[in-house]
Amino acid sequence: SRFFFFLMIRRPPRSTQSRSSAASDVYKRQVYRFCSENDPVIEYFWRTLTEFTPEERSMYLRFVWGRSRLPLTSKDFQMKHQIEILKKGNVDADLMLPVAHTCFFSIELPKYSSYEILRDKLRYAITHCQAIDTDGRAYDIWDDDE
Repeated sequence: SRFFFFLMIRRPPRSTQSRSSAASDVYKRQVYRFCSENDPVIEYFWRTLTEFTPEERSMYLRFVWGRSRLPLTSKDFQMKHQIEILKKGNVDADLMLPVAHTCFFSIELPKYSSYEILRDKLRYAITHCQAIDTDGRAYDIWDDDE
């Protein structure tokens, strides 16, 4: 189907030997920075994405890439999906939201203490934090005098 986004974000089960080639190709293109696929926050992340509805997956893609769907096949899509741990000094990670970089198809995740917190923060971010059209023009929106 045109909407193969599920294959893009679905982490193939470790025990499954018969993975589709598209899912395997896409999964191999994951890039982890300052973390590994075995870190708890990464496990929470994949669990959250696999439990998202198709609409939420589309919203995630919009949040992290700026588009709501991917090309028809994985061969037509050469970008790597980058996931990294967000490091912000002594700030409580559970109070932070994920940060997306749409130009690089990447997301920075705070080291959340639980699956529920990651799920809720990611869901909030994909629902309420999609103002990419204002990149580089924040001064047009915010006025300190108001």
